[in-house]
Amino acid sequence: MPVPLAPYPSPPVPFTPPN
Repeated sequence: MPVPLAPYPSPPVPFTPPN
């Protein structure tokens, strides 16, 4: 798994969890 460039916590992104 590639390491994310942005440190955590990550910025708010438009993510919709599969319900």
